[in-house]
Parts: sequence; structure tokens; C-alpha cells
Amino acid sequence: MTPGVKGNQCMELSNNNVIPLLPRATVHLEFKDVTCSVNTFDISKFRFDKKTILKGVNGCFKPGELTAIMGPSGAGKTTLLNILAGYSTKGAKGEITVNGVCTCASQSTGRGGARYIRQNDDLRVHLTVYESMSLAAALKLADFKFHERKEKVYEMLALLGLSGTSRTLCRDLSGGQKRRLAVALELLSDPSLLFLDEPTTGLDSSSSTSLIALLSGLARGGRTLVATIHQPSALMFEKIDTIYCLAAGNALYSGPREDLVPALNIAGLRCPPYHNPADFLMEVASGEYGTAIESIANSIQQYKPESARNWEENVPVISSFSRSLSIDTELKDKQLSSNMKYQKKYSKNIYRPSGYLKQTWILLYRNYLMTTRNYSLFMYRVAAHVVIALIFGYLYLGVGSEASSVLGNYVYLYGSMLLVVYTGKMSVTLSFPLEMA
Repeated sequence: MTPGVKGNQCMELSNNNVIPLLPRATVHLEFKDVTCSVNTFDISKFRFDKKTILKGVNGCFKPGELTAIMGPSGAGKTTLLNILAGYSTKGAKGEITVNGVCTCASQSTGRGGARYIRQNDDLRVHLTVYESMSLAAALKLADFKFHERKEKVYEMLALLGLSGTSRTLCRDLSGGQKRRLAVALELLSDPSLLFLDEPTTGLDSSSSTSLIALLSGLARGGRTLVATIHQPSALMFEKIDTIYCLAAGNALYSGPREDLVPALNIAGLRCPPYHNPADFLMEVASGEYGTAIESIANSIQQYKPESARNWEENVPVISSFSRSLSIDTELKDKQLSSNMKYQKKYSKNIYRPSGYLKQTWILLYRNYLMTTRNYSLFMYRVAAHVVIALIFGYLYLGVGSEASSVLGNYVYLYGSMLLVVYTGKMSVTLSFPLEMA
């Protein structure tokens, strides 16, 4: 809780550290018969061949859970995640339902305000952690005042354990800190549905476990978190709520983590003692046990757990984080219920993005900061102009102003103009796709 806030004063702050933990509304995501095919050109046959990546998969992702999409390489994990997030829907077919609203899988809209964190960290390396967060907050939270945005940024950094690196440049962060910052940038607008592509890739065991624990805690706040994880360790596997396993474009298993081993036993596949169930699942999905994937999937579908789990989709809870701000015990029940009412009343306006003019000004300021700090790029440009000027001067030395040298002067002026125009133009042309990536 914000220090010094007691009683009903919590409601007077539109961005206290309780509201950032709770999404605006829970999201129930369901997909049916999702397929994806791409055309590849076969040089040997000199024709286009149709390659099917996903073969009619079905599934359901519920709020309050961290769902891991697992499977061997080439199983279609990232393809399914891109389709569900609406990031890349080329060649996709099927139905995707978000809170009862059905949309076609080939459309990129209708995902309930989902946020997607890609495998590569698209961070501005010449900005500090605080600058990245504050500029993102200015773009996303137009109705927040300056001190409210500043407070929300610091609270989010404290929640994700980044307070000690607020003045550190993004290029100097570790792999785990970069992933945490990528999550923090998306959590500024409190999304209810969050997709992550291979969030643990490139991290060591400790950083990976810490990140998965963080994502699991965020899911406890009522969010729907879906992440592709290639092969988690046993400690990471225990922190995952639901497993969705793909094998050769088919759904092998979909259900709670604790029901995975009993379901495999029904299919005649017994996990050895002291063996990581995630590793055993990858071995099964890779076909190392000689059993057809279709028959295993059919056997698993016949498994019925003894006791169904109780889902509390409409009652998000706040989990405890190792570095999060403390919340007074006597305020929990009263404050949580009041904050939920507060969010339902003001959620449509509190997260309105900035207007086009303000966005332009913020982006110009951000580009100014990055340009002034990127000394190497500036020196490269100066050196390039000096070298080309020496080359031009040597080539056109002593041309003179006689009529016989008019063509030489024309070529010199034309070349100089092309150099000045294109050196300034190409930097801007290249920056647009980099910024929009």
C-alpha cells in the first residue's frame, strides 16, 4: 500500500498500488478447429506445396491461470500464439471466442485488448528503465496527471523488482531484467489477456524460475496469461497452472498440470520416478515411445479427473511478491471490493491513449533522447561525410568553370545532392519499421 494512506484515502488515488494488480475485466479465451496452412515453393518439383502447421486444434484458456503452450520444435507453438494474439493470422482458419464474442481466426481484431510480448526484447537501448516506463505511460495513460503517472511507474517497477535499476540504461540490463521490463511496459494499461513468446529463452535457470514465478503471481490477479515454453525445468513446471501440449500440429494434452501424469498413465505411458514430467511429455510428443500421437491424444481425452477444480474467475486475488509493496491486512477486503467497483466505473476512461499531437511530441522527444546518446552513430555519419567529401574533392579537383567542364560540374552537383538527400532520408526510412516492430 502507498505509505501513509489509510482508510478511504486509497480511493482518492486513481493509481494506487492495488489497482495495477487487478485487470479491468477477466477474459475467457476459447478457440475451436483452428488450422493454419502456408504455401512453400519446392525448387526440385518447381511448384508450390501446401504445408499444414496446425491441424484443427481446440482449447480454452481461463482467467487466473498461467497456461504454458509446450511442444517440440516445429510443433506449431509460436504459430498458435500468433493467431490467438492476432499478431500474424495469414493462412489461419477457425473460431476464436473471447468472453462469448466469436471472431474468425483470420482476423487480427476481437482479442479483448490482448497484449503480446515477443521473444526478442524490443527495448530502446539508449533509454533508462524509468524513461522507458514514463514515456510509455505518457502514451497510454492520457487521463492521468503527471504525478499520478510517475507514482504508477514507480509502483510498477517495485512490483516487478526493477526499482534498483530505474536509472540504468536498457542496454546494460540482464536478460531477466529485460523480460521483466517488457512485461512492465505492457502492464501499464492493465491488460486482462497477455501472450508471451518463449519468455525464458536465453535466461539462466534462476532468472527463468523467477520470471515464471512473477507471471504466475500476475495471473493470480485475474489475468489470463499464455506463454510458449519449450522445455521447463521441474521447478518452473510446478509454477504453471495449465498445460497445452502440441505435437506435429495436433493437440496432445490440454488440462491442469497436476492431471498430466495420470492422463499419460491412461494412455499407457508411465512417467519414471524422479523424472521431470515436462521432459517426459516432450519425449512423448517427439515420438520417442513409438506410439502414434493421435492414439495418445484420444486416450488422454477419455481421462476424467476425480475432482474438478473450482474456478473463481470473477474474484481476482493478489498474490505475494518477494519485492512487492506491502498491503495492510485490515484494508485488504474492504479496499479490494471498492477498487473493483472503482475500476468498473472508470476503466473506460482511465486507460485512454494520448491524442495524435501529443503522441507525436512524445515520440519526437524520445527520438531526441536516443539520438543525443548514440554518439557512435553521430560519429559514423560525420566520418562518412568527411571521407566522401575527400573522394569527391579528389575526383573533381581542377575541373574549373570552362564550357568544356560543364558536364563534370553537373555530375558533381548531382552527386553531392544525392548524398545529402539520401543520407538524411534513409535514416528516417529505416527508423519507421524499427519503431513499429
